[in-house]
Amino acid sequence: MIATEFRTKNEKETLQLGEKVGELLRPGDVVALYGDMGYGKTVFVKGLAKGLGVKDIITSPTYTLVHEHQGRCKMYHFDMFNIDSYEALYTTGFFDLCQSDAVTVIEWSQNIRQFLPDGALEVRFDMSKAGERIICIPEDKRFADIRC
Repeated sequence: MIATEFRTKNEKETLQLGEKVGELLRPGDVVALYGDMGYGKTVFVKGLAKGLGVKDIITSPTYTLVHEHQGRCKMYHFDMFNIDSYEALYTTGFFDLCQSDAVTVIEWSQNIRQFLPDGALEVRFDMSKAGERIICIPEDKRFADIRC
């Protein structure tokens, strides 16, 4: 799949990129985030939430597994770091929530890749040797005009 690569130098730029993407998300979108610890996924989610009009403080739901937020539409924020089986995933309510009119955002999607719904927007995070976040967003006409 063709992707657009963005490089952010700091937390502020990662947050701004997330906000721009969040402004373009629609109810029912599923955003699957891939990347190692410290690569900017939660900061990006903070930006997504801001772009969706969420006023809550955004934290990673590592131990609660999912947080619900309300903006211009509902947003479910999952953290799948500790999910290692279908049974564990099923108990989170993931399958029902992904079929809702909310935006569903999933950190650590690599742990549940085989269970992601078709059409999920797969955003990949990496780190350059210079410490920049490399964020790859699949090409989609909604995101074509995003600039950092």
